Amino acid sequence: MNLLLKSCIECGKTITGRADKKFCGDICRNTYNNRQYAIAGQVIRKVNITLKKNRQLLEEVILAKNEDIANVSALRLSARSFNFDYFTHTQETPKGKLYFCYEYGYQKLSDGNLMIVREPDPF
Repeated sequence: MNLLLKSCIECGKTITGRADKKFCGDICRNTYNNRQYAIAGQVIRKVNITLKKNRQLLEEVILAKNEDIANVSALRLSARSFNFDYFTHTQETPKGKLYFCYEYGYQKLSDGNLMIVREPDPF
């Protein structure tokens, strides 16, 4: 009978038991999985932080104008660390594409300004 010795993918110790076993025990399995989720979680947290910051900046412009539509300089938002590469979704309109950060959208205008809109409450 040929015995194939497998090693734990976390610590490298020899595994005994089922043939499809990957870890020597619960501690190694938990350590391995926690590390995998932590790496993915860091990326997701960074994206969410950027999206929340973008939303906050758009909301501030709308609230300052006390309207559902407002114009603002793209440079002004850029100076406040608005990141144009991050948005939640887009919508095609007859006048061009709207980029949204949750319920706040913006459209780039030809004069270097942005038109900011607030979507009606979808709920």
